[in-house]
Amino acid sequence: MKKFTSIQFNQILEYLYDLQRLGIKVGLEHTEKLLFECGNPQDSFRSIHIAGTNGKGSTAAMLASIFREAGLRVGLYTSPHLIRFNERIRVNGLPISDDKIVEFVSEYKQAIEDIRSTFFEATTALAFSHFAEEKADIAIIETGLGGRLDSTNVLKPNVAIITSITSDHTEILGSDLKQIASEKGGIIKLDTPLVLAEQTSDVGSVLKTIAQEKNAKIYECKNSDVSDITLIGNGTKFVWQGQGYVSGLIGKHQAYNAVLAIEATILFDNFIYCEKIKTGLLNTIWPGR
Repeated sequence: MKKFTSIQFNQILEYLYDLQRLGIKVGLEHTEKLLFECGNPQDSFRSIHIAGTNGKGSTAAMLASIFREAGLRVGLYTSPHLIRFNERIRVNGLPISDDKIVEFVSEYKQAIEDIRSTFFEATTALAFSHFAEEKADIAIIETGLGGRLDSTNVLKPNVAIITSITSDHTEILGSDLKQIASEKGGIIKLDTPLVLAEQTSDVGSVLKTIAQEKNAKIYECKNSDVSDITLIGNGTKFVWQGQGYVSGLIGKHQAYNAVLAIEATILFDNFIYCEKIKTGLLNTIWPGR
């Protein structure tokens, strides 16, 4: 791979950030066109797709840690980043390199401009291309905004997860929780299992209706089924389905997020040993969250 200078990288990063001037486009057409130009990399790896309001990133980080512990090569796409843009796109914990970013944008810059791709559309194509090139066994993908019209919703995931939904991005998704739930429920796919966090009755009703229409079996994770939650120095202890676990993330809510990750892991591959799941949870690192 060609090496690029830090000046070239900074110029490319400025170019990507400048795409934010195009705003947030709700729709998949531009993403699909750009991914087509890239050879449809999203078709080359299995995935778990995560939407919701609270806990998306933490759940994604726990899943990535579990699958790495199980010996899989894991892509992780999250946003926003904490310090550097590269953190958004990782394979086995390693952020995408500066050179890979420059190489991708340089190669597809004309397509990005012709399609008038936004920042998130271009970044999503970059992430999927990187996962394909790095031969990821599985990619954990967090939605950027909403779900139904989010750029990441071009995926055909093996499992979908919807975390707790509350009011967010009302200027785009609407002020009504049912409307927001309908948008986030757009990641539910035909015949694809759905791991669902505990929701308010109105939100739950909307999501369950969508799942029923899609013949998507629901695996609901109720908070009341998680017991003995204890905050300790290196994380959060809890009991679920008769098993004791420790998440490396601290907070009662992280026990609920961990259960979503455990359930999704089992649905994705029920041959992953419980001890691998436990170790993966314990080793989860997610700074600043």
